[in-house]
Amino acid sequence: MLNSASIDMFRDLVSEYDAAYRSVSVRDVLSDAKELLGIWNDVMESTLDYKIINKEELKEAFLSDLALHYLQDTSTEDPIISALITEAVLFQPYLEEARLFSQAFARVQRKANKRLLQEMEEELEAEELFHAFNRLQRKENKAVLQSIQSSKQSKAFQMVLRIAAILLLIAIPAGILRLYFMGDSNNGSTNTAENDPKKPQSSSDYFASTYVDIKLPKPSEETSTVNAEATTTAMGYANSEEAFNIKIINLQPQLSYLQKREKEINSRINTLKNKTFKHKKSTLDSLETAYAKVIDLTQYIQRKELTYEMNAPKLSVYVIKEKDLQQMKVFNYNDLGTDRFYLYSEGKYFALNNGQGILKAETDEGILSALDSKN
Repeated sequence: MLNSASIDMFRDLVSEYDAAYRSVSVRDVLSDAKELLGIWNDVMESTLDYKIINKEELKEAFLSDLALHYLQDTSTEDPIISALITEAVLFQPYLEEARLFSQAFARVQRKANKRLLQEMEEELEAEELFHAFNRLQRKENKAVLQSIQSSKQSKAFQMVLRIAAILLLIAIPAGILRLYFMGDSNNGSTNTAENDPKKPQSSSDYFASTYVDIKLPKPSEETSTVNAEATTTAMGYANSEEAFNIKIINLQPQLSYLQKREKEINSRINTLKNKTFKHKKSTLDSLETAYAKVIDLTQYIQRKELTYEMNAPKLSVYVIKEKDLQQMKVFNYNDLGTDRFYLYSEGKYFALNNGQGILKAETDEGILSALDSKN
């Protein structure tokens, strides 16, 4: 059975540029990945649109992910990784970089683990002093503290392993990693000497993780079916009147969400800049990374406006402003027997071709006259 790890990685990476890529077949994804890396491919036509995809950036990210995956599972029979192993000149630098990264992270993990254990020991000592004279007898106190120690050690090791997995798989910002290792974002509500209610609130009050997550809502969709009326009925030529399925995909919900997040994150950054607290720099770094991501996504969605995808007779049109789907029509300009489809919307005719494209209004007077005669 085909190991699809590299296929899933490639699909996820491309989908960051073009969400529609998630519906592409496994065969086309494998073909596109091979074409990008220069591996022999029996299907030469790529489905990728490099007008919206940075080819070099995609290639570098894909090779880095493949290298990390290969270090974790050197027995893989993945077809892309197997082909890359023979291409040492291309793949070796990324493997070396992945090995160095893994070694560096292992050192950070050991240091963080040691630091957490030391902090737990200090916390338990403080807890013993705080509670010994007013809540527990000596024997009860000893049993409770042993239980707390066992519980917290388990949580500490689980946290380190979870952070390691997240870092290797999705490369979380270093600022957040430092905050988990060194901050107090998970102190809990135990009323210890370190967490005495008489003391000021901890730095966890300023941790802005809720602002970092970006969860785009689904765009709204509306569909309709219209007949593509032909402009020519001369004998001997096809008179195609196939039913076209038009889908309008409105990206405004996503754009509104991003604009709201942009204001929220920017406001949070401005607020925290004027405060003094532990791990201020790493917290601001993570917020500024999230802010940059929101800006990139906003620009990407704005570029998608008035683009389309067509696999006749199916047509999808991306919009930001509301369009009256009921007023849209499709015409087949079949002069000389050649089918050329046009979308009519808001008084203009837009030429359509199979695949992806940008809606451009037709300006040829002869074509416009023929289309108007059927409208």
